[in-house]
Amino acid sequence: MAHDPRWEAQDHQYARAYRNLQKAREEAARKNGYDSTQTRSDLKSIFRDRFGKDPYEWQLDVTEAILLGLDSVVIAGTGAGKTMPFMMPLLLDDKKKVIIISPLKILQADQVQYHYQFLRINTDGFKRWNDSKNCVFERQR
Repeated sequence: MAHDPRWEAQDHQYARAYRNLQKAREEAARKNGYDSTQTRSDLKSIFRDRFGKDPYEWQLDVTEAILLGLDSVVIAGTGAGKTMPFMMPLLLDDKKKVIIISPLKILQADQVQYHYQFLRINTDGFKRWNDSKNCVFERQR
């Protein structure tokens, strides 16, 4: 069976991403005393308390990358848990803010039920700028 070059490219990108994450961990540890093991443990504990299950390791990896200031893109199927890594920094610090652009109202509603505080403006608000009745603002805790 021949090796598919697409998988080879993906493996290369995967390895590069983890080298970047490790480099960021080491730099943060040297500069700020960052402790990756403690951060991941804290995230797991808070996540388990809030959602009743453990986060996936890849969610912790992406969350840690975000906390360390790395640009992050997550590509996965619907329902895989892509939003959580972007929300998990809020579990550690309620002063942090996250902007999530969600194309579907059903996803907005789903995300709302799991997160502390947010302001949601749905696409209905962009139909007519001068009509505040079309815009839905919600603030929940």
